[in-house]
Amino acid sequence: MNPKVHFVLLLFLLKCFCTDAVYAQTSYYHDGQNSVHAFSSWWSSPNLSGIHPSGFSAGDTFVVQHGLSISTTQPWSFSGVGTVLLLERGSRLTLGESLSMGGGTTLCIADSASLEADTFSVSGAGALQLRGGSLILAKTETMLPELSGAYTIDSGRICISSAGNAIIRGSRTYDTLEFTGPFGIKTFSSAISGTNSLGVLKLSGTDTVNLENRSIGGSATSLIQSGGVLQLGGTGTKPDISGSFDISGGCIEYQGNALSQQTIRNGIPFKHLKISGTSVGTSSGNINLADSALFELSEGAVWTMSNSNVGISSGQASFFQLDGKFILHHEAGLLGGTQTAIRLHPDSVVFGPNAKVVYQRAGNQTISNVAYRNLELNGSGIKSGTNVYVVDTLQISGSTSFSGNIQSLNHLLYTQLQDSVVQVGDEWADTTNASIHLQLFSTQKLLLDSSKVVNGILHLDSGILAVSNVRISLDSVNTHSGSLMPLGEPVLYFSGNHSVDQLAFTYDTAFWSSITFAKNTLATVSLKDSLKVAGKVELLGGTLQCEGKLILKCTSSGCAQLLKNGGDLQGNLSMELIVPSSGWAYLGAPIQASLSQWNGKVTMQYSGSGQNIFRWDATQGTWSSDVDSASNFGQGNAYAFRFSPTDSGKVLQFSGLLNNPVQYSAGRLAYGFPIDSSSFSDSTVVDGWNLLANPFTASLDWGIVRNGMGGQLNQFHYLYRNSSESYLAHNGQLGNAQLNGKIRPFQAFFVKLGAASDTVSSAFDFDSSMLCLEQGQTLFKNQPNQVTIYLLNGEDTLGNILVWQSEEASIKPNKISDALLPAGSQQLFWKAQGIEWSVLSKRSLVEPVDFQVRAKNLVGGRLLVDHAWGTDTLMLILGEDSVLVFPEQRLIVPCSLQSFRLLRYHTPFKPDNHLSTTGADAEAKGICQYCIGKEARLYSLEGRLIKVIPNFSGASAIPKGSYFILQCGESQSKQSRIVYQP
Repeated sequence: MNPKVHFVLLLFLLKCFCTDAVYAQTSYYHDGQNSVHAFSSWWSSPNLSGIHPSGFSAGDTFVVQHGLSISTTQPWSFSGVGTVLLLERGSRLTLGESLSMGGGTTLCIADSASLEADTFSVSGAGALQLRGGSLILAKTETMLPELSGAYTIDSGRICISSAGNAIIRGSRTYDTLEFTGPFGIKTFSSAISGTNSLGVLKLSGTDTVNLENRSIGGSATSLIQSGGVLQLGGTGTKPDISGSFDISGGCIEYQGNALSQQTIRNGIPFKHLKISGTSVGTSSGNINLADSALFELSEGAVWTMSNSNVGISSGQASFFQLDGKFILHHEAGLLGGTQTAIRLHPDSVVFGPNAKVVYQRAGNQTISNVAYRNLELNGSGIKSGTNVYVVDTLQISGSTSFSGNIQSLNHLLYTQLQDSVVQVGDEWADTTNASIHLQLFSTQKLLLDSSKVVNGILHLDSGILAVSNVRISLDSVNTHSGSLMPLGEPVLYFSGNHSVDQLAFTYDTAFWSSITFAKNTLATVSLKDSLKVAGKVELLGGTLQCEGKLILKCTSSGCAQLLKNGGDLQGNLSMELIVPSSGWAYLGAPIQASLSQWNGKVTMQYSGSGQNIFRWDATQGTWSSDVDSASNFGQGNAYAFRFSPTDSGKVLQFSGLLNNPVQYSAGRLAYGFPIDSSSFSDSTVVDGWNLLANPFTASLDWGIVRNGMGGQLNQFHYLYRNSSESYLAHNGQLGNAQLNGKIRPFQAFFVKLGAASDTVSSAFDFDSSMLCLEQGQTLFKNQPNQVTIYLLNGEDTLGNILVWQSEEASIKPNKISDALLPAGSQQLFWKAQGIEWSVLSKRSLVEPVDFQVRAKNLVGGRLLVDHAWGTDTLMLILGEDSVLVFPEQRLIVPCSLQSFRLLRYHTPFKPDNHLSTTGADAEAKGICQYCIGKEARLYSLEGRLIKVIPNFSGASAIPKGSYFILQCGESQSKQSRIVYQP
C-alpha cells in the first residue's frame, strides 16, 4: 500500500475511535509493518518507560494494531498533551507491569479490543475513551478505575475482577459495569445518577457489591445477575435500577435500617431475596419470585408487608427461610391470600427459633395454618384462625382479639383469648399499671417464656398460665378459677399495693425459683394452693399469708431459703431436708418444729429409745440422749442424728412458725466441766466447745456473727463433714476451701470460747442483720470412709496394730502414696513382701482386729486404709511414744515403735452410748494393774496430756464415765491402752 494512503487511513481511524483526542502528529505502530514512523524499539520491546523514539513529540500516537495481542514486561509511561495509546479493533494488551497515563494523554480502547490489567495499576490523570472495548481491572484496596481524567464511554464495559475489596469510582457515566471477582466487597465512592448514568449493572462472580445508601442507576439501567450478592441500603424504593431485569442466580439483599422504611421494588424476578435490615417493607406492587427461588428473612431483621403479596407462579417451587420478624398489615394471612400473603403455597416455609410473624392489621385478619415459632397478634379487630400452631411463644396485645384454636407443638395448647391480652414473647413490654386479661379453657394451659419483666395486673379467669424462665413483676394477680404453673426457673415479683386473694398454683416437676415482695409494696397475698419454692423467698415489704401452704423445697441444687427483712409472713410454713447418707448429721431447726414430725419417716441406725438422737451438753462436755422426741426443737440448739442407710435420700419436712426473726439469745455459752477427781480439780477437758445451730430460714453470715462477739469467741466456726468424718473450719473470710462462711438453715456448728472467764459475759445473740440468701456448703457424705496412717522416720520395724471393728466391717489396705515418701525411701510391702493381715474370731459387736506392719529402711510414708465401719468411727492409734490426733483422721506413728493399737471410737462431739465397753473395760483393768506404782500419764482423747501421776494408785484414779488414755512404763512388752471406768 502507498505510504500516503496508509497515513490517511490512520487518521480516519483516530477520528472514528478517539474523536475527543488531540490528533497526534506522528503514529508509531507496534508491529512495524507500516514503514511510516515505525521504529524498532517499539517493535522489539514494548518498553516506553521514559524512553521515546527519536523525533518524538507530545501528541504522538502509539497503536496496538488490529488483531494483535501483546504483553508488557516493564512499566509503560505516556506523557505529553495529546499523546494517545490506541488499542485498535480486536487487539488485546495484557499488562505485566503498571501503565501510567499522564495529564493530557488518552487511553482509547476500540470496539472488541481489551486491556487486561490484572492486579497492575492503570493510573494517572489521563482520560479514558471506551468505544466498544473492555477495561478489565483486578487491583484491590483502591479506587477503580484509577484514571482520574475525563471519561468518554460510548459503549463497552469496565470489568472489576478483584479478589478482595475495592471502591468503584462514582460521578461518572458508564455503559456496562461488570463484577466477576471470587470474593471481597465492592463499594462506590459516590452516586452514579443525575448527569451521570449507568447502562448495565452486571454481577457474574461470587463477590459482594454493596451499594450502601448510594443512588446507583436509574430508569434506563438494566440489572443482569447470575451470581454474587447485591446489597442495598438507604431508604425509599430499592434498587434505583428500574429498567429491565435478567436474574438467573445470585442474591439481592435489603439492608435498610433507617427510621424511614426501605421498600422492595416490584417486578424483579428474584432468585434469592434476602432481608437483613430492620426497616424493610413492600410497595403497593407485588414481589415476584423466580422458579426454585429462596426467600430469606435473617435473624434480627424486620420485614413489613402492606397491601401486597409475594407472588409465586403456579407449578413453581420456592423456599422460605424466616428467622426474623415478619409483619403483615393487610387482610390476608401468611399463605393462601391475595394481599399481605404468600400467593400459592411454596414448597416449604422454615421458621428459625427466633422467627416471629406479626398480624398487625387495623381490622379483621386471617391467620394462616402454619407451624409458627413465635406468633404475635396486634392492632385491632378479630384475628381468626383454625388450629393455628405455635411452637414457642404467643403474644396478643392492643385491642385485638383471637377467634379460633391455637395449638402448640410443644405443649398442645388450646386457648381462648379475650379482651386486652399481653402474653409471652420477647416483646412483652415493660409497662406500668397495665391491665392484662387472659382467659383459657378451664383445663388447658398457655406457656409464658421470656426474659422480660411485666408490670401490671394479671387476670387469669380460667385455665393454667405456665411460666418458664421469666420474671413476672406484678401489681396484682387475680386467678379466679385459673392457676399459675412454674416451668424452668420462673420468678414472681410483687411490687404494687393491690392485694391478691387465694393465689392458685398447679405443678408438674418444676417449682418457683424466687418469690420477692418489693421493699415498698403494701400488697397482701393469700394462697389457695401450695406455693413451692426451690430458690428463695425475700420479704422486703408486704405480707404473705401462707397458713401452712408455703413450702421451701430441697432439690439437687440446694434447699430454698426465706429472708424476712421488712415484710411479714403469717402462719406456718414448711421446710424440707434431704436425709444424708447413713451416719451422723448435726442439725438444728430453723422453724418452731417438733421431732415427732419425723415419726415413721426415718429408721435411724440403732433401735431403742435415746440411741439415735443426742444433744450436746456444753456444761458437762458430753452428749446426752435424754431428748424428748415429742418436744419442739430448742431455738439455736443443735442435735446429732444417726441415720440409717435406708434413710438416705429421703425428704423430711418440718412445719411450724418462724423463730423470732428480730433477735434470739442462745444463752450463755459454757466453757467446760471439771474432772470428777480431786487430783485433777484444776483441769478441764472440753475447753469451751459449744454446739449451736442456725435458728433462721436464711443463711448466717459468720463474718457478721463473729464480729459481734469480739475477742470472747474463737474466730472460726467448725462444721462436721460426714464424707470424711472430720471437721472443716472457716472464720467468715478464710478457711477450708469447701466452706464460704455462710451457715445454711438446719446446719449445726461448733464454736469455742477463748477462756473460761468468757462464760460470764458471752450471750450469743442472732438477729436478721446477720442473714443472707447465699447458699453455704452442706457437708453430706459423698465418699468412702478412710483412715490415713502416717509413718515417721525410724529404724527397721516390726509393728503390730490392733483394730476394734464392728461385726459388719471389712478392712483392706489401700496403696501407699508415692508423693508423700521422701526420695530414695523404701515403700511398705504387701503381704508376702512384708504386710500380713489376720482377723480374730468375731465374739461381739465390737471386736479386735490384729494386723502387722513391717517396714524395711523406712524413712517415712503414708498408708491409706479403707473401712466400712460407718461414719461414726474414728481410728485412734496408740503407742509408747505418741498418741494422736483428732479430728483430721491422720494418725501419726513413729516407725521406731514395735506395736500400735487402733481402737474403733467416736470422734469428738459424737454420742458414744452404743459402743460396747466390754473389751475396753477388760483392757483397762490390765493396764491399770500394770501401771500401779509407776509413773503414769493421763491423756485426753484429743491426745492432750492432762496429768503426770508419779505414783499411780490404780483404777480408782481414773475419772468415772469417761474415756482416757493411760500410758506408763518403759517396757515395749506392754502397750498403752484406752481405759474406761464405768
